[in-house]
Amino acid sequence: MLERVLEQLRAEGYLQGDTGDVFAEADAGHDLSPWVLALQMAGGWLSALFLLLFLGVGAAPLIDSAEAWFVVGVLIIGATGALMGRKEVMAGSPVWRQFLLVASLAGHGALLVGTMETSSHERGIALAMVALFESFMLLWVRWMPHRIVSALMFGGCLLVSFNKLLAPEFAAFWPPLYWAAVSALWLSESRWQASFQSEALYALATGLMLVVLGGSLGLFLDFSMPLRGIGAYGGVYPLAAVCAVNVISLAVPARPALTAWNHVLAAVLMLAVIGLTWRAPAIGMGMLVLLFGFARGHRWLLALGGVVLVWGVGRFYYDLQLTLLDKSGLMVLGGVLLLSVRWLVGLKGDQK
Repeated sequence: MLERVLEQLRAEGYLQGDTGDVFAEADAGHDLSPWVLALQMAGGWLSALFLLLFLGVGAAPLIDSAEAWFVVGVLIIGATGALMGRKEVMAGSPVWRQFLLVASLAGHGALLVGTMETSSHERGIALAMVALFESFMLLWVRWMPHRIVSALMFGGCLLVSFNKLLAPEFAAFWPPLYWAAVSALWLSESRWQASFQSEALYALATGLMLVVLGGSLGLFLDFSMPLRGIGAYGGVYPLAAVCAVNVISLAVPARPALTAWNHVLAAVLMLAVIGLTWRAPAIGMGMLVLLFGFARGHRWLLALGGVVLVWGVGRFYYDLQLTLLDKSGLMVLGGVLLLSVRWLVGLKGDQK
């Protein structure tokens, strides 16, 4: 379908050149069986791992400083990135692409080892420099798997550098900052998805989202009382900030659809549901990811949001220091509110 549209635009003079070669390259591997592709990818990973382990065992004793690790990492990532930029390489066998991806991961690992070799007071600056380098790689290497790796490295290194360089009470606010950036990127996807760097922005949104969701389900959000992790230095303010981002991200895109009284009341109840999750931000984050996936048509976001939502509800329920009766009451209240939202949306209210 897209090919016919492009051909019509070319016939009317809006485009120049032949689009046949582009679609031929895109469809080059479509005639292969999924099992063949999986075996080729596994072969690429295995060959790269064996070769890198063989070289690493011999070369690791010779690398005795943080600077040497940084040089090795930059050289490996730069060489693999240059090869990934060649059309004949990316249009070839999947084995070669997966080999380059694993080699690049080894380069990223060398950078992380280099940061661990630095002294404690220099580690924050080293991580910030690694984050800057990863931002360059995010824009330079135009292959989505590598871009997602660079985005993850960028988000993780920038996060740790915040914790090293900033005061603890300020560093505790990284979750709402990250989540605000993620929400802004997904909400504005229709504006940047046709831009030149759309794939880089897509990878950045994915990487930052995985970093903050991994933290919400892991270490930085402890829902037991008293609050630890995110609340240890910032108190309840970082938690409230995450909840505020959730509320704003839901209210802004819903505003044009509030044309009847039942829609307005449903939106108010939905915001109340989001507000009830402020002590367990992973629940609100999961709900928001589900909405992003539904609005943008990304099935993987729907699946991710469902997993995060279920995990967050389970952890919040079992870690909350309340009686079983109080926990059951919260669950019933949340169910009643959600059912009320569903009922109100189905009504035919008077239009303004």
